[in-house]
Amino acid sequence: LTLQYDTMIVWGQLIIGSPEFPMLSKATLIAHGNERTLDMVVDEGLFLGNKGIAVVGHVIMYGKEYSTTWTRMASSAAAGSSLLSLEGDMVTAGWAVGDEIVIGASEYDFNTVEK
Repeated sequence: LTLQYDTMIVWGQLIIGSPEFPMLSKATLIAHGNERTLDMVVDEGLFLGNKGIAVVGHVIMYGKEYSTTWTRMASSAAAGSSLLSLEGDMVTAGWAVGDEIVIGASEYDFNTVEK
């Protein structure tokens, strides 16, 4: 699934997949525009910037289920390392080779993440 948009406002529900047919493939969202693109106006006085998705209602997503959605590193990884040691059995949890993970900050700056 590839969704290309400039600004998207959903009044009601944004539903992806269903319990019977969860979305198991990769989704790519491409926001077009630049810093001069007009801001999204949802209501008088409510400006949400540009290249955004606003849902005035509910977002419901059905996808692959994982029994474990996060874990801790079992040991530190050296800078540039291509191997991570994680706590727990991630294969049993539903994780597979090629899955993408995000490593959260171990510092106080919550904006610091590694992908």
